[in-house]
Amino acid sequence: FPSHDTIGISAGARGEDLEKVCMHEILHAMLDRLYIDSQIDEKLVEVIIENSCQVIFENFKVKWRK
Repeated sequence: FPSHDTIGISAGARGEDLEKVCMHEILHAMLDRLYIDSQIDEKLVEVIIENSCQVIFENFKVKWRK
């Protein structure tokens, strides 16, 4: 991707897959704003984000704004 500020999402992503990708990227942005992602290992960031997404989608009905 051309810059750190660009998020690429496959045009073919639909339904729950698209929702999970969006949540994943939102969590990346949150950790970036908190400067957490630059303080810990990239693999650990991914573990935190993937597990956070899983907990959110297993326990809550996510309703997106239109």
